[in-house]
Amino acid sequence: MPFPPLSQHAMIFVAKYGLLTDQDGSRFLRRRPDGEGGERIIGRLQRRKTAGILPRWRLHDAVDGGWGNGLLAPVVQPAWGVNFGRSGATTASFIAEGRWANVTAYLKEYAAAYDCYVTISFGHNDQKPANNVPFDVYQQNLINFANEVKSLGGAALLVSSLTRRVFPSDPHNATDSLHNERLAAIEAAETTGSTIIDLNAASLAYVNAIGRDASWVYNWGDDRKDMTHLNPYGEVVFGRMVADLIVRAKPGLERWIAPNETLSYDIWNNLPA
Repeated sequence: MPFPPLSQHAMIFVAKYGLLTDQDGSRFLRRRPDGEGGERIIGRLQRRKTAGILPRWRLHDAVDGGWGNGLLAPVVQPAWGVNFGRSGATTASFIAEGRWANVTAYLKEYAAAYDCYVTISFGHNDQKPANNVPFDVYQQNLINFANEVKSLGGAALLVSSLTRRVFPSDPHNATDSLHNERLAAIEAAETTGSTIIDLNAASLAYVNAIGRDASWVYNWGDDRKDMTHLNPYGEVVFGRMVADLIVRAKPGLERWIAPNETLSYDIWNNLPA
């Protein structure tokens, strides 16, 4: 069956000690989204350098439904982020449309003063034959993204793709439709010496454990037939999953992501959240 496009994106968190120093930063920080979002968030903070992150999700698209806002919502100020996303993007279109150049421009501007972490997560749209991205090109693009982030002073976090919630027959056996894309993300992380955030494995295990009916509670749309995108609560649940995986991989970022012990307990104990 054809799958709808999932947002592909890149985003920056920057965590620093100090106070806002410019009007623009104050304005953008007030725009920090509460859920899976679209706003750009930009801020300057003074004093010593600490940490930053770039995850990828939706920006200014008609259809919401990624995990981005769910990850942004618990970010503790003065941590902040920039969201560069495009629904339906592939690794190739993200470059061709100049969106990757926007990411690298921010790294060039901020990496000297901030520790910038960039999440890189593509796959849902690259795998579609109609988008004309051969698998080897997709794989190399992931590697190139991570290498460029590192060359500009950032740290790449390769996030494997969120599972689709498609259950052909067994209500505890979702289709592993992004298996190869998961392996490509792992390979890109290993090749470039970057961090893997294995969202695909974690989300697939979770939806299989809680089953089809509980998983479809997170589906997008009033009829809940969209098994790729997330409704607002699904954004919260899988945004928390990503946040927890990032903290596990990068414990130093824990102070910048507010915990949700109840939600984390449910997720990691395979309970419907």
